[in-house]
Parts: sequence; structure tokens; C-alpha cells
Amino acid sequence: MFAILVDAVLPIFAVAGFGYIAGKRGLFDYAMAAALNRFVLMFALPALGFRLLSTIPFETFNWFMLLCYFVAEILVYGLGFVVARFIFSCGIREAILLGFAAAFSNHFLFVLPIAQALFGDAGVGPIVAIVALDTLVGFGITLGLMDMLSLAQPSIKGVLAKLVKNPPIIALFA
Repeated sequence: MFAILVDAVLPIFAVAGFGYIAGKRGLFDYAMAAALNRFVLMFALPALGFRLLSTIPFETFNWFMLLCYFVAEILVYGLGFVVARFIFSCGIREAILLGFAAAFSNHFLFVLPIAQALFGDAGVGPIVAIVALDTLVGFGITLGLMDMLSLAQPSIKGVLAKLVKNPPIIALFA
């Protein structure tokens, strides 16, 4: 059990901890953090997602369990939105992001690497299914809502035009 903690879990959380410490010590200012976040969102995550999804056999997914997970995730998303909007009086955009953050536990950056360390690539099919669904539906809906709220003249065509240019969405479909 200790070996699992040290070999699989600790390295993932150590990276996050070092990032937090670097931020607190001023090693990264806001502009540097924004640039790093942009790089990760535009290049690193799409590349990882493409590699991951191109090698996983979709026919092995348990679609019923995936649907059950997704329904629970949508309920958490909605509840997070409602709590943020009506209890904490957040604006609509902030409430959408907080609802998404509540539902989107970080499978891609935390759970997936830990599962890969423990079970290898062959054992991460269910997590990959969740990542695919989250990226396509959860992330897509959130981006669509945020884009719709940012457009002067919201339209389905305008939102779709923005979504088809989004690197994580492109990588998922590729």
C-alpha cells in the first residue's frame, strides 16, 4: 500500500504542490501563469488527449455505467451552478465555471496518471471514457455557454464556429 502511495499518487500531487509553492513564492507572476495555462490548454492537453484516445478500444467501454456517471456529473454541475448563483450571488459566467469545476473532478491530470501508474495503459479504459465524455460534452457545453455569453449577438452558428476552433475539442474528434 505504501508503494502505491509513493510510486503512483505522491508524484502527481508533488507536481501540483510545487506549482502552488512557486506561485506563493512569486516565481510565476500572473502573466507567466496565464501563458503556461494557455500552452497547456492549447497544446499539451490536446496532444495527450489525442494520444490517449487514439489507442483505447472504445468497444470495451461500459456505456450504461458511463451514462450513469454522466447523469450524476450533470446533477453536480447543475447543483454547483445553483449554489453559486443563488446562495453565493455569483454572476452567471462565474456560476457556470463553478458548476463545471464542481462536476469536473480532474480525471485528466490527476486520476488518469495515477491509474496509468497502477494499472498500465490497458487498465484505464473507464477513465478514458469519462475523459472523452467530459471533454466532448461537459467541456463543450461549458465553452459553448461561455462563448454564447461573450458574443454581442449570441447564435448557435457563432458558438459552433468558436467550438470547432478549440484545440481540446479538435483533438477529441481527431
